[in-house]
Amino acid sequence: MWSSPPAEIQAARTADFMKAFFIINNFAHDLFTGMWTSMVLTIYLLRRSADAHVQAASEIRNIVGLFFWLCIVSLGIVLGSGLVRYIYYKPETDGSEQVKRGLLIFKHALFTVIFAGGTFLAYWWTFR
Repeated sequence: MWSSPPAEIQAARTADFMKAFFIINNFAHDLFTGMWTSMVLTIYLLRRSADAHVQAASEIRNIVGLFFWLCIVSLGIVLGSGLVRYIYYKPETDGSEQVKRGLLIFKHALFTVIFAGGTFLAYWWTFR
């Protein structure tokens, strides 16, 4: 009946799948980083609006709560897709690896502070 394709074809399909997977993963990482950023800003702006519009404050606070949990989901996706990037990271072979690695460590330390601070502020604005 049906036989499996030759090993070369299976290897090529796997390689193509992994390329597509990494492209989608990197896109998701960047997309949800932007979504997290915009949600923290939206939470801040909605909270200011709730303070200024007493009649609608209850509904606005409900919306702020929804945005907070979407912010947390976005952060989870950023962390998960970043973990995939880390697991499948391939060092450069042109000698720039030492500099690149140092910059990546600095960038991720800075982003850890930004994400932790921003998430704390979003929590504070949502549940105070």
